[in-house]
Amino acid sequence: MKNRKLKLGLLVMAAVTVFTATAFAAGTGNEGYETLKQIMKDSRGKEILTSASVDGTFRISDNGKIVTELNGRVKADHESKESSGNVQISLKGRQQDLSFFQNGEEVYLSDETNTKYYKLVNAEHGKYGKNMEYNKEDYDYAGDHEMGTAEEKLIDYLAGDLKSQIALTRNPDGSKILTMDLDQNEIPMPLNLLTAVAVGNKGIDQDSSDRTELDQVRKQLLAEKLPFLKDYLDIDNNLVPALKENVKLAALVIKVNVDQDNQIKSFEARVSITGNDAGGTYHDISLQGSAAVSDINKTSADRFNADGKNVEIINAEDFKCSRE
Repeated sequence: MKNRKLKLGLLVMAAVTVFTATAFAAGTGNEGYETLKQIMKDSRGKEILTSASVDGTFRISDNGKIVTELNGRVKADHESKESSGNVQISLKGRQQDLSFFQNGEEVYLSDETNTKYYKLVNAEHGKYGKNMEYNKEDYDYAGDHEMGTAEEKLIDYLAGDLKSQIALTRNPDGSKILTMDLDQNEIPMPLNLLTAVAVGNKGIDQDSSDRTELDQVRKQLLAEKLPFLKDYLDIDNNLVPALKENVKLAALVIKVNVDQDNQIKSFEARVSITGNDAGGTYHDISLQGSAAVSDINKTSADRFNADGKNVEIINAEDFKCSRE
């Protein structure tokens, strides 16, 4: 069974972030709101990124104690179809350092913690992967699409009172910081209702028996082919407790940094959800993430050097399971 509680928490954070980002997109309330609306408009006319580096972090804590934490860096060059990255994972005291390298259809995984190396073969994109391949001509329309009046009014309506909650800081170099920091008394009621429904909806991740069986088969195959995953696959499902009563958003923080050309350089988000578990114990669960973009259209992915390394072959075909 998947970690239902963790997924519910991630769902809430994603929903809140999307709602808030939408609220950021338009409005006529104050300088911060107007500035962010202009940033959104300017982004419509910017050239599509062909390459970039992204540094990201994600952390979940319960009553101030870190439950899991991820830190990573990804380099991607869409035109050359190359990418690489590294991620450090801390999960209930267990540490793992992983790297990946992709050059077209060639994929390598490097288990830095245990000094093990793997090559993934037959990793076909399939019908979904083809849609993700970079084709510059497919994006030529993006710069021509402007925010229409009807679209702007709709988003403005959805934003509601959040218009007055965006603070603007102008730096001497022309860059800007836009921040929205809401406590439990400032968070709109619809977001609190969304949180309560999402956390309390037990059916949101109820897998059918055949799906659960498939998950177990894939889990076993992953543990056999990639031993470094075993500890994480075997860890119990209760990373964070299920909140049953008095569930609400206690804090919502969004921060966006842009340069002098209104190019978004970094994004931070933090959501705190409070409530009581089935035993009546109070919990303050915090989900916090950030991402920073650099080397735009100047990034080159790292390549795997197999010299002197014992590389194990993993056939992606082995992970294709069927319900039939």
